[in-house]
Amino acid sequence: DNTIPAVLEWWDVELLPVKLRREVAVREGRDMIAKARGTNDENDDTKNDNEEEEAERRNLEERCYHAASATNSKTYKLVQHIVPIKPPNAPTGPPKQPTLHLTKKEMKRQRKLRRAEKQRELQDMQAAGLLPPPEPRLTLSNFMRVLGDQAVMDPSQMEQKVTEQIQARKIKHERMND
Repeated sequence: DNTIPAVLEWWDVELLPVKLRREVAVREGRDMIAKARGTNDENDDTKNDNEEEEAERRNLEERCYHAASATNSKTYKLVQHIVPIKPPNAPTGPPKQPTLHLTKKEMKRQRKLRRAEKQRELQDMQAAGLLPPPEPRLTLSNFMRVLGDQAVMDPSQMEQKVTEQIQARKIKHERMND
């Protein structure tokens, strides 16, 4: 028992123009007669006829769906299709990510880790030969040990060099902390 309608459901047929309603009624009448007869003999002519009938049924179905669509309705133009507007308090952009507030201890730890990573990268670059090694950090108490023979040969010039270096470090420190 095939309960699927041939073209459209009975309640949708009322939306069609009179001419298409008649075609649907004729088509469904033919289908009911064929079903009542129970034509199951399969030969080449019947297969060709079935393919033609199927193509005709699909064509009729497409025409019916097109005619019954809302855009072809007489009242379609009377329906107000309101353009949606955004409410004034609606978010304009992507939602803001919540900020993560760290405690003092966590901030100190993060800073320590960042500085250690930066120092490690600097040491790796120096070990690879991409950066020259830093100058030795000279003070008045250690310059004799660090410079060795140079300090013995000309101590006053080396002392002047050490004081310049100390002065440069002091100026750099003051700039960083201002």
